[in-house]
Amino acid sequence: GAEITQIGWNTQVAHIVASAAKNGTAFVWDLRAKKPWCELRCESNYSAVSDLAWNPNQGLHLLTASDDDRNPVIKLWDLRSSTTIPLATLEGHTQGVLSMAWCPHDDTLLMS
Repeated sequence: GAEITQIGWNTQVAHIVASAAKNGTAFVWDLRAKKPWCELRCESNYSAVSDLAWNPNQGLHLLTASDDDRNPVIKLWDLRSSTTIPLATLEGHTQGVLSMAWCPHDDTLLMS
């Protein structure tokens, strides 16, 4: 498997965790079932997923960040509707996104 770059516990469901990898994928794991629940192919050019963050109030919303300087984006995934197409892509960084944090008190605020 690919080298893991980041992990994050789901904010709503204790047995769900996500892992990000250097090969451009992220997995959502169900620890009770002891297997992946889904795989997200975040970066088509296989650049690393540098960080991920769960929405503090919505257990099925997950952000992934790209550290690729050519395509420095943050993607919002709504796992209820699609694990292949992000709900939104946030652009505007001039270099790769190395880390981010979703405000635990206001899910409309994100720092990157």
